[in-house]
Amino acid sequence: GVGSEEGRPLSQELLQLRRRGEAVEWVIIEHHSLGFRVETLFLACRVVDRYFAKVRGAGRFQPPLVVATAATGRRSSQPGPTQERPGLAPTLLGAAALMLASKFEEEVCASRRDLVQAGRGV
Repeated sequence: GVGSEEGRPLSQELLQLRRRGEAVEWVIIEHHSLGFRVETLFLACRVVDRYFAKVRGAGRFQPPLVVATAATGRRSSQPGPTQERPGLAPTLLGAAALMLASKFEEEVCASRRDLVQAGRGV
């Protein structure tokens, strides 16, 4: 599953690396589709990396999303032993990073509408 590899739970660091990869992959794809400059891509990836450095440096992971427990089927905002702590969705992080980077590097920055439409395709 998403939270395990060969039946073992993934460490928080491995989950962060996976989410970083998902966010950067999304940024690369959308950067290309929007036709932005290379500098925008580099800055957006740097924003993603700084986010994860801040999370790791604080010794905590982001609050979990509300998930359903397998045993009860009820929703819970508190992570249990089998629940994953997904934190900020990689697509949302990528969209925020790309919007911020485009405001600095592009003559016309990415609109929320562009990023929402791109996020729906993921």
